[in-house]
Amino acid sequence: MFGFNNYNKSGRGVPKSAPRKKAFFRFFELFGRKFFLLLKLNLIYFLFTLPIITFGPSTAALCAVTRSLVLERPVFMFSDFLDAFKENFKKGLILGVADIILAGVFIFTITYYDLSVDMGSDGTDMIMLIMAICAAMLLLMAHFYIYLQLAATNLKLSGILKNSILMVFLGLKNNIVTLLVLIGVSALFFKFFGIAVFLLPVIPAAQICFLCGFSCYPVIQKYVINPYYEQNGLENPETLKKEQPSMFIDMGGQEQEINMTKFKSKGKIIK
Repeated sequence: MFGFNNYNKSGRGVPKSAPRKKAFFRFFELFGRKFFLLLKLNLIYFLFTLPIITFGPSTAALCAVTRSLVLERPVFMFSDFLDAFKENFKKGLILGVADIILAGVFIFTITYYDLSVDMGSDGTDMIMLIMAICAAMLLLMAHFYIYLQLAATNLKLSGILKNSILMVFLGLKNNIVTLLVLIGVSALFFKFFGIAVFLLPVIPAAQICFLCGFSCYPVIQKYVINPYYEQNGLENPETLKKEQPSMFIDMGGQEQEINMTKFKSKGKIIK
């Protein structure tokens, strides 16, 4: 149209054997496709989390839906969220209450020792401050896996917590990248707090959860999901199934330019 496209020439097509894109490019491609869905998902999460006490079940439901988005499964946004919320309510409630209490403890501890160091106390307070910050970072990275496992497995809470601590070290590279992005987003949020607070209904919870799912769920697949199906001799629903014989052959990427001269005629065009 308008001279920009030549429809007599075949395009490149999409070959099935094309190499998989690198994670960085795949993330932004998938994030772009799911962007408006994530805005809607964040709004649902925001409404379900308003009572505060429902933080845990709501986060489990959020992880369940973003996991489906990362795996590129069909999603019925509200019904899937509500089903996951109900299914994980009890465990999620326990985790959510524990998270709220721990967050308060860490904020108080870090603030207390930070003030003590500023007031010129001995080196003991500096050591305690460093230990508290390290513990907080460890627990934060463990949370990249806690709610994802809650949404994806039937493990007991003790098993989820144990696995999450181990995967902080097993997926260290993924965790550091995710943590740096999270710190950057948090810094921007506080820098533009006056504007950001009004955007809370649509960002950034779902977007951050999507990042965690994309970056960290492969670690869960590698060390938890895949071994389970392999050890029990079951078909893994999260892996691509073998292709079945088909009546047609996919020729994507092998098209040839069409020679239109043999189709041209001097006859009158009927409109």
